[in-house]
Amino acid sequence: MGRKTYSILAPDYLPLKEEGTTIVLTTNTKAKAANRTVVFTDEGAKEIIGMLEQKGHTGAVIVGGAYAMTKFTEANLVHEIILVVEPALFGKGLPMLNEIEFTRNLTLISVTPLNSNTVKLHYAVKYE
Repeated sequence: MGRKTYSILAPDYLPLKEEGTTIVLTTNTKAKAANRTVVFTDEGAKEIIGMLEQKGHTGAVIVGGAYAMTKFTEANLVHEIILVVEPALFGKGLPMLNEIEFTRNLTLISVTPLNSNTVKLHYAVKYE
């Protein structure tokens, strides 16, 4: 996740509190977290994947943030996208990707109702 997402979630809402590794993309690599699973880095997407593989991880999830999503998508490392659609309209929002120079087609894997108003859309990313 990016630093902005981390600052919103930490410390109470981090997805990995006891085990696993939470990577935070930041230029402030000297930052310290209260949680031992957090690593602050300014490395690129492929280097981060290498770091996770060395720790024995076999999968990763990008949690929020256009910056992180863009970096991993540009490196062809995003294989699935899960979107949760909430029933709300608002005038301005945040982009899922920053300005990009490519197109990726998606294939719908599943649609799952989460409650009477909210759905989860699961897509595979096609690299051609």
